[in-house]
Amino acid sequence: MKRCIICNNPVEHPLHDFCDRCFHSRIDELQERYSKKEGPSSAREDIGGAPASEPSKEDTASYFVS
Repeated sequence: MKRCIICNNPVEHPLHDFCDRCFHSRIDELQERYSKKEGPSSAREDIGGAPASEPSKEDTASYFVS
């Protein structure tokens, strides 16, 4: 039997991803009910991060000139 992707309760119809309770709930109710109460993990690094530095024109020119 398929389970709800939000609350993990059984889903009545095999083509649905949500149970009836979650489907008929408002988004703010679902966020309040199932959100984590703790902040982001300090061990996790930011996905965005700093942009990678691009090679200078001199570096790329010396690479292609032999």
